[in-house]
Amino acid sequence: MTIGDVLAVIAAFFVVGASWAATILIFALAFQFRAAAAEQKIISSPGRCFLRGLVISIVVGVAALLLNKSHAGPVRIIAGALLTGLAVLAIVGSAGIVRLISDRIRGHGSEMTPFSTLTRGAILYVLAGFLPIFGWFLVLPVGFLISIGSAAALRTPPDILKLKPDPDAFGAVKNGAPGPGHGLNIAGGISEAPSVGTEPML
Repeated sequence: MTIGDVLAVIAAFFVVGASWAATILIFALAFQFRAAAAEQKIISSPGRCFLRGLVISIVVGVAALLLNKSHAGPVRIIAGALLTGLAVLAIVGSAGIVRLISDRIRGHGSEMTPFSTLTRGAILYVLAGFLPIFGWFLVLPVGFLISIGSAAALRTPPDILKLKPDPDAFGAVKNGAPGPGHGLNIAGGISEAPSVGTEPML
């Protein structure tokens, strides 16, 4: 392996990481109610989210592996669809984790805008997975399983309708200064999410 191959592998990792962070951030911004509901699930029952994600990952992973051994094209397409569904669940739940990190950043007295804290949360979450040993074998798999479990636990509309629009919405101005919240209040006291309108984006 040449130095060029090594640099190519490193560049590929960074591109994948940047793409994953961007995807999570886009989902957190575009589907704020679902991301906020996933955050609520993670805060209220992280252990259940982990176990649920573990079971789902094993079942779907084994099913996809068995289906992928088939020589029939349609069967392999089903295997790909199963893995794609797993990735979608991971994106939804990861948006909730990023929102949670964003809330913690603001909780330490940060005066950054909600978008800035969400961006930093996404970057921190993804970069932590690149840390050798600890990130590879703890942060990445645990975060992945919790995100899948939290997303799989969401129910529509009950969980989504628990979120109420906050007057201090993302981009709103109160007393001459931007509102501090993300724009949503979650029933049960879980904190805010960015909101542009009053209708949930399902």
